Amino acid sequence: MSIKKGLHLKGTKYEIPYLLRDKRFLAGSIVILSIILAGFSPYIFSIPFPKTGECFPPNQPPSSKHILGVDLYGRDWFRLLLYSIMPSLYTGVLAGLVGSFIGILIGFLSAYKGGIIDDALRTITDTVIMIPLWPILVLLSFSVKVYTAEQLALILAAFSWAGAARSIRSQVYSLKERPFVELAKITNLSIFEIMFLEIAPNMLPYIIIGLISSVSGSLLALIGLQLIGLGPPNLVSLGYMIWVCQRGGYYGKGWWWFFMPPILLVVVIFVGLYLINLAIESLSNPRLRKL
Repeated sequence: MSIKKGLHLKGTKYEIPYLLRDKRFLAGSIVILSIILAGFSPYIFSIPFPKTGECFPPNQPPSSKHILGVDLYGRDWFRLLLYSIMPSLYTGVLAGLVGSFIGILIGFLSAYKGGIIDDALRTITDTVIMIPLWPILVLLSFSVKVYTAEQLALILAAFSWAGAARSIRSQVYSLKERPFVELAKITNLSIFEIMFLEIAPNMLPYIIIGLISSVSGSLLALIGLQLIGLGPPNLVSLGYMIWVCQRGGYYGKGWWWFFMPPILLVVVIFVGLYLINLAIESLSNPRLRKL
């Protein structure tokens, strides 16, 4: 059975045009794409990376030459802000993808196989959900000595899959007894073919929602870890910039041109992801759509 036969989304041909007409999806997409474009701009326009000790006087306010000023290490703050975008998004997306993949795999196996496998995987999932995430992340980051974005992303992913697994499991339970799944069993498709070629296409909105939520949670954890100095030391991200503001005492001094841009950028990223999530959630749940 092909994927096309396995798709049973009611009114599928109307779903994508509806999503493109959703103002929340359009607004969120424009926000995220604009931030991504800003993150690529230093590489596109060959803007030099702001190195420590560039011979600029430290702690300078905005000027015509440095529109966001110069930080305590003598670096142009605006250039540093541009270079902090992509590492932040890269770490968050990598952690979200790995965590979502683990959650999808465990959720599918748990619901589809049932029995002892379901009981074991559900117990593991519930245990991970109950673990206090922040203290564990702090302890692991302190013990493992994270030095790269990939290492940090794997640590974040190790604790971000449980929510997706629980959500996926409940959806698979509602779909695995449908007639098209029974027909797929008759055609002797393997378990993985049934799960990922027959059931998964009908759950794309839920999978995407879980992925976006995982990316948002990973970004928040990254910022928190770097804010207390436990992130990769050479990873210039938005969390690192907020940490520099704390180290320089910019909050107490009221130097808003240093701490407001990275904080606002973080808020804008979360708002953009939230708007996209709302639009996809209304796509998966017709009762949430505006008539």
